[in-house]
Amino acid sequence: MYGKRAILLSHIELLTLKVLQEYDEDFEPLQVWMNELLHLEEFQNKLYQDLQKRNEIMKRWFDARKATLDIFKEGDLMLK
Repeated sequence: MYGKRAILLSHIELLTLKVLQEYDEDFEPLQVWMNELLHLEEFQNKLYQDLQKRNEIMKRWFDARKATLDIFKEGDLMLK
């Protein structure tokens, strides 16, 4: 999805773990998966912030080099 941020469902981690603990289920594989999701979400946020910084730098660069309006008069040499 170009231009859209993906939303990871890391906010369901606590709810899921509470339910598994209530039923005394083995939640080690799920815990590993949730930790990976959190790590990916942190990585995604860092990349998004870096992208925003780079976009600001590029915008400043292009804004500083705006094209100027050239005024041509009759008889001016256009091509050599």
